[in-house]
Amino acid sequence: MKQKFRLYRRGASGRYYAQDNITGQQKSLGTTNRAEALRLLCALNEAEYQPAFNGHLARTYLSAGDPEIAKRNWQWVMDALLKSKTAWSKSTQDRYLSSVSEKALDPLRELALIETRPEHFLNVIRDGTVSTNIFLRRLHGFAVGMKWLPWPVLTPRQWPRVRFKPRRGITWEEHQKLLAREKDPCSRK
Repeated sequence: MKQKFRLYRRGASGRYYAQDNITGQQKSLGTTNRAEALRLLCALNEAEYQPAFNGHLARTYLSAGDPEIAKRNWQWVMDALLKSKTAWSKSTQDRYLSSVSEKALDPLRELALIETRPEHFLNVIRDGTVSTNIFLRRLHGFAVGMKWLPWPVLTPRQWPRVRFKPRRGITWEEHQKLLAREKDPCSRK
């Protein structure tokens, strides 16, 4: 079977590159060491032929460094976030409890962290509200900061913009209606 990638070395820098034999696209392997370059090239070629097996192999390597990595799901992260912030005010705790219980987050709850793909987040944000987007960013940042995610699911530039509804002040007529409904004359001053 023909290999998809081949190895070559650029003379000026001494760096090794992998070239796609089909498209001709070249990418740096980031090393000048031949043994490292060959190992990376083998990984690229294996990844092309055995994607499902390679996912399993990656989980095996990751579990060697963190045995709990395969067991963590997003509900676990939500619970850990709530437990870690004991010094919060009551209103902040209530806000976070409310955010954790949002229906839009249900598809993520039982999803393993390392199996999360960007489309999972984008679907949740699409189905949620502005606060879903904001809370999911915080939850993601917490998981990345705790090193429970080996890499970010979405980079900062990939997150959809937070779009608030337009705001406006009340008109003079609306102000007059509010005053007319007020029963307590002391509060009108």
